[in-house]
Amino acid sequence: MLGSRQSPYSSMGQYGPRRNYSTYGRPSARLPHLRLDTTLVLLVVCFFMGMYLPGWMGMAPTESLGRGNDGSMSRENFAVSTPDLLERVQILKARMTDAEKKAAAVLEENQKLRLDNEIEQANLKTLTKAKNEEIRGLQARIDSTEEKLDATKKQNVDGNEKEELHKTRSEIKDMEDQIKSLKKQLELASQKSPSDSTHQHEKAAAGSIPSSKKEPKKSEVVDVVKKPLLTRKTVSVPEPQPLNPLWEARLHALFDLAQSDPASLLSKLDDSNADPLGVNVGGPTNFTCPPPSERLTQPDLRRIEVATQFRGGHGFVFFQHLRKAGGTGFCDMASRNMPGHVPSYYCMPDHRGTLATPPWTTSWLLDTIEEKSFRIAANEWDPFLRAWFAIGDAVFATTIRDPTDRWYSQYRFEHVEHRDGTTQNSVPKPFDVWYGQEHSRNMGHNYYVKTFLGEATETEPLQRKGPNGVPLVHGNFYWAYNKYQARVLTWEDFRMAMDTLLRFHVVLVMEWLDEANATMKSTLGWTEAPRQILPHEVQAARQEKKSKSARALLDKKVFDSTREANVLDHLFFEAARRIFLERHACESA
Repeated sequence: MLGSRQSPYSSMGQYGPRRNYSTYGRPSARLPHLRLDTTLVLLVVCFFMGMYLPGWMGMAPTESLGRGNDGSMSRENFAVSTPDLLERVQILKARMTDAEKKAAAVLEENQKLRLDNEIEQANLKTLTKAKNEEIRGLQARIDSTEEKLDATKKQNVDGNEKEELHKTRSEIKDMEDQIKSLKKQLELASQKSPSDSTHQHEKAAAGSIPSSKKEPKKSEVVDVVKKPLLTRKTVSVPEPQPLNPLWEARLHALFDLAQSDPASLLSKLDDSNADPLGVNVGGPTNFTCPPPSERLTQPDLRRIEVATQFRGGHGFVFFQHLRKAGGTGFCDMASRNMPGHVPSYYCMPDHRGTLATPPWTTSWLLDTIEEKSFRIAANEWDPFLRAWFAIGDAVFATTIRDPTDRWYSQYRFEHVEHRDGTTQNSVPKPFDVWYGQEHSRNMGHNYYVKTFLGEATETEPLQRKGPNGVPLVHGNFYWAYNKYQARVLTWEDFRMAMDTLLRFHVVLVMEWLDEANATMKSTLGWTEAPRQILPHEVQAARQEKKSKSARALLDKKVFDSTREANVLDHLFFEAARRIFLERHACESA
């Protein structure tokens, strides 16, 4: 022991050394204010949590439990904070509900897309089967037709049969083109599988691809089905309208002169100083657009909205093909602007071009256009019928040339080059002899005016048969013109023909084809320029393939008499030139 001082731990208690505060000479006294009671500790912790925990949770200082803007605590502040928390809970619940709805919508859309995918796959299988059957049928027809051609080659055939053989070969080419088109459709459809677009849409809905790609791409076959070529809309056949009063009086006076003195009218039309129709200006580039009151084309009788629809991919061109007046060149231009949508045989949907003869009715025409996706149909052998104006999907077009040059071109093409059944070694007849025979049994004089009269053709002649039971019109492409043989054309006939022509959306002049590009672009949306092309260029035997002027090649007396016989056609031709000039200058600029 060291003196009187003892160790602070003088004894051991039950739980360890016992503290003895009496070591320092006085009894130990407990200090209540230094004792950290458990209850007090909990209160302090709660206090600090109330002050700082809301801030850690993202609440504004004024939203702290019971704390006001000045930092003080009050019962009122406690009362306000409770609804705020409840409101936040409601907002979170609402957000969760929206998320669940969006998830449900995405799920429903994906299920719908899967169903659409199954339907498209089924449609594709059906389409593939149908197209393959059609291809096999066409191939069988080709094989059968080629066998017939091989058998026919061993026989001697005349001119008409040669023409039929040429048409048969064109039919084979048309069927081969259809097979290529069908195979291309199937290839595109198989490459663009609908299932791919469905998976893409599912990824887009999940946010894995940009929103601009969320819409699935449909196959081209489906697009064709959803966007029909024709609306099948029928409109009322228009009643003839009065011409512009200025032109009504002018054309009527010229018509009367043509009836009384054809030579005088033709002389006036040729005179650049007289120039009663204002067309001898040296070409379209020199023509100035006149005021509306002086235009032959006003009021405008065309259905402009149809041309607008055509440029948008709907409808078709109804082409009135005037023989030897640039129709082959127009069809060539159509082929270059609408590849794959033009009949192979001179734009004729039936390989013969006749539309007025049953069963080639309007309904048959529209069915054929839809079935084969044609966008042009040419009518060469029949006069134009006003009833065709009721076709709501048709844009009407024609080409025209000098009437006497047209007749000489037909003589050269059919007779001189032996396409009329004459033998290759035979000497061609002189033009006047040929014309005297040809006009009397076929189209007659003033072919243009008769073509655009627009009168319905009676089908009763089709029933008339000869002694051997063969229809009298068999092999006669021009039978629809027969009723005009003995007809004397009147001013009302001429006026009706003018009304019909003014309703055509496109009237081209063969001599001005180089100037027609702007007109074709503004009306039909075609960008490939027209060009002059000769029919049957491969088969033609002529050494010089350029168009010939009848004035330069015919004897003057023969030339003058032919012009006078067709004087109304010459007046009609000059009016057509005026129509082209006005539209070119006033609409295509």
